[in-house]
Amino acid sequence: MESFENYETENYPEDPHIKYQKRSNGGTFYYEVIEVGFYPNEFKTTRGDKRMRPYPIPTNYKIKTTYGRSVKQIITCSINYDENHNPIFKIDWMKKDENFQVISKKSATEATTLYLRKLLGEDTNTKKSGVIVFGLQLSCLKKFRENEKEG
Repeated sequence: MESFENYETENYPEDPHIKYQKRSNGGTFYYEVIEVGFYPNEFKTTRGDKRMRPYPIPTNYKIKTTYGRSVKQIITCSINYDENHNPIFKIDWMKKDENFQVISKKSATEATTLYLRKLLGEDTNTKKSGVIVFGLQLSCLKKFRENEKEG
């Protein structure tokens, strides 16, 4: 399993901006924390697989994600739990002064896939990790939430 902690450049919470670099393909993601959120008592985790471990899913979480090499894409990702203690994943963005939103009750990856299909067309094969798009791998935010809960 890949560890993402070594690729973060941050000074959170003093600075809400975080830079994350993927070693595998050199992709860089820039984040701006809007709401750090917290882990509810009955929190869920991402599924995880052979390439990525599971990550806890916060609620009341909102982060602005910027990515892309030639054309920068800026999206706002948010997670809130519903009354049944299930996370709802949202991605909001603007294109040509028009607001767009996708929602998934399943996963960050499904929300990311819906976003990419709406942005690039239904037949796109472009894939991105929902964990990374939503910044769920960011160890500085996980540590902050855990310290807040203890304090």
